[in-house]
Amino acid sequence: MKKLLENRGSKAQLIWIIIMRLTGLIMFFAPLYLPIRAYFYPSIENVQISGSDYILMCVGFALSSGAKMIGILLNNVGIALGNLMNKITK
Repeated sequence: MKKLLENRGSKAQLIWIIIMRLTGLIMFFAPLYLPIRAYFYPSIENVQISGSDYILMCVGFALSSGAKMIGILLNNVGIALGNLMNKITK
């Protein structure tokens, strides 16, 4: 497990971190779009945030705040799978 959390500082790892952070931010702000839009445009019916919206916001917040560790983990899992495939195909 310690090897899976090793920070390699590679370009692919940075891409994974950015992807996770953007996904988390989109998941966090998506449930807020319609209520905010209804607030600024009085002609639009007010939409309330439901329980599933709160869950989506919490998951999005967790993804965006923990994006570095998730990105490092995904990058190292990809490297491990690549090495495994090289061993199997040789």
